[in-house]
Amino acid sequence: MLAKRLRLSKKSVNSLIQKSRKVHKKTLRALFSFSDTIKTSHIGVVVPKSVYKGAVQRNVLRRLIYHCFSETFLKALPFQAEILFFTQKDAREASKELLCADVEATLKEISGVSKNKIN
Repeated sequence: MLAKRLRLSKKSVNSLIQKSRKVHKKTLRALFSFSDTIKTSHIGVVVPKSVYKGAVQRNVLRRLIYHCFSETFLKALPFQAEILFFTQKDAREASKELLCADVEATLKEISGVSKNKIN
């Protein structure tokens, strides 16, 4: 599980939903916003009821995605951003490796947008 200080707050989630950029992958959809005011990136994961009806199954999937991150990995990101991941229905059948690969691909795409923003 990701440390609480590295997770998004409810206030941040609401602002991200209103004004953010989007990245789509097979199992995930990410909303992100860059920020110069935060020291490290913050991550949030949403697993809607349309993916799994039961709370236990949703929590397992959410924790699996959080497991793809580590504190050192977040600190090593070349940008400071708030990122909110929404799982898609394809995430139900996806393996841990595929989920982590989608997370990594999403972060690389966000990193590319970050470099374009700087230049």
